Amino acid sequence: VTPDLMAATPAHVQRFFAGLSPAARTTLAQRAPGVVGNLDGAPYRLRYTVNERAARIRTQGRLLAYDPRGDGRIVQVFGDLATARQVMIIVPGSGWDLRKILTRTGPAQANPVAGAQALLAETRRLSPAARIAVVVWLGYDTPEGIDRQAARSERAIAGARDLTRFIAGLPGRSTVSLVGHSYGTVVVGRTARSARVTDVIALASPGMDVLSATGLRTRARVWAARAPGDPIGYTPYVRVGGY
Repeated sequence: VTPDLMAATPAHVQRFFAGLSPAARTTLAQRAPGVVGNLDGAPYRLRYTVNERAARIRTQGRLLAYDPRGDGRIVQVFGDLATARQVMIIVPGSGWDLRKILTRTGPAQANPVAGAQALLAETRRLSPAARIAVVVWLGYDTPEGIDRQAARSERAIAGARDLTRFIAGLPGRSTVSLVGHSYGTVVVGRTARSARVTDVIALASPGMDVLSATGLRTRARVWAARAPGDPIGYTPYVRVGGY
């Protein structure tokens, strides 16, 4: 019986697929590609195959999740996630969607795909033998721009729930670092409270729904930075009526 996606944990999903024959896995993926391709806990190779077939486009990373509905959802992997001992997850912020990720048409300086590739290359240069994977995780509905939703936390709350689930499905031996940019830092901050992470990196953050780093209630090391002249530095340090 296929697990109930609303109730099954990634561990439950892993056990379910472990009990299937290769032929049964393939049949299930063919019958429900949109389910299997986006199911945390399902085998990575199976998800890559399903999603790359669904996307019908060659990408520079592996597609671990792909959902074209609405603004879309996508999770791209650079490196070998199955054997990684260190996983770095980049969470984009406002304005990013499936199309921009695939076509790399968003702002060049904040492009998460370019950032993932640069991060992987630099880490390998410094530690050639390290087992590292960098993930671009756009598994939530980002605010479309600097709008009403960008000034509230509802989308970050939903995103943190799904990111926590994603992390729960990663190999247990790996350490996890979260890198959030812009509104993505709100998602990252809320995720750090409940997920196993060693480092939280906030870039150009509008705030993380806490007054200080201790408010994140995490054992992870917390880093924060912004570029000189970034207008996010002028964001009012105040919350009124949920904004």
